[in-house]
Formats: sequence, C-alpha cells, structure tokens
Amino acid sequence: MSPGRAHRLWRSAGLQVPRKRPRRRVAASRPRPHPATGPDQVWAYDFVFDACANGQKLKCLTVVAEWTHESLAIDVAGSIRSGRVIEVLARLVSVHGAPRYLRSDNGPEFVSAAVLRWLTDAGIDGAFIAPGKPWQNGTNESFNGRFRDECLNMVRIPGPLGRRFRRDLGSDSGGIWARIPGYLGTDSGALGQRFRRHLGSRLSA
Repeated sequence: MSPGRAHRLWRSAGLQVPRKRPRRRVAASRPRPHPATGPDQVWAYDFVFDACANGQKLKCLTVVAEWTHESLAIDVAGSIRSGRVIEVLARLVSVHGAPRYLRSDNGPEFVSAAVLRWLTDAGIDGAFIAPGKPWQNGTNESFNGRFRDECLNMVRIPGPLGRRFRRDLGSDSGGIWARIPGYLGTDSGALGQRFRRHLGSRLSA
C-alpha cells in the first residue's frame, strides 16, 4: 500500500495518532524526592481535565502506583473536592493497604487540612513536588498523557452521556473507570482499547 493511499484511508476513517511527547532528561543533581524502591511504597495522584461535547467540564482523579505503573483508580465527576479525594484514597487503602508516601503537587485538593489530617491518621507521608517541576511526578504525568491521548481524545462524550457518567460514578467513586484493568505500559494503545471496549459494552447494556 502506498503512503498516499494509507493517508487517504486514515483521513476517511477519522483516525488519530497520539501526539508524540518529547522526552526530557532530568539532571542527576535533581533526583525525584522519595523514589519508589518496592511495590506499594509510593503512590502518585493528580487531576486530568476534559469536557463533554456540550461544554460541560469533567474532572478526572488518577492514582498510579509508581513501582508497578499500575492504575489504581480513575475517578470522574464534574467537581472533585478534598472530601471525594479522601473517599477514593480510603477505598484504595482498604483494598491494597497504605503506601509509605503519596506524591502530588500542591493543588488545593491535595494540601487541604482534611486531606493532610487523613494522611496523618492513615500513617502516610505526603511527598509534595516542588512548584513548577511536574517531572518530579513523572510516573503520574506519563500515565495522564497516555490517558488523554488514548482515551479522552479518542472518544467524544455527549452531554447526556456525561450526566450518565456522573450518575454512575457519584455513588461508588469509580464505576466503569475503576473497572478498567491496570495500566502497565506494555501495549501501545491498550489503555484506549480497553476504555472503548468497556464504554461500548456499557452503552449497549
């Protein structure tokens, strides 16, 4: 098949190619604080923002285990505040046990008094990254990039479906997203394929 024909088929099918992200080298003199040295020692969490086709905002909380690169949870809602962050973390700790460190930026949902108090009670130390240095949370940033390229950018979510997401996710802090198998980084595009398969089965139900 010629490159020209392949390009025409690609355009007619409306296919997308995930945007290539340049790799940034980190100086050895600036190591990541509290690097993971074993399973379930360091978890990282952050937010990904998107919108439905009608413009309604979606907020996704992603939690990743740094040692295994496993996606522990993807929680989606129109708004996620510190109380819901605590609910997601408590559910994960009840299933996997508590990590030694929890890495995040200094966003208001992560440094609120309620979250810091819950971390202290659970025996978890916060590993906050320095302002303006997202590479210190590189594992979660990498997962969020693939989640956007292979899931959010490949699926158009209409308004009614966005409402259905919130109805399904509002009660159990996970829904179909939490049942997506863990992200292991071994198959290019696998995260998006699993997302579309679960999404399709949900809509046909």
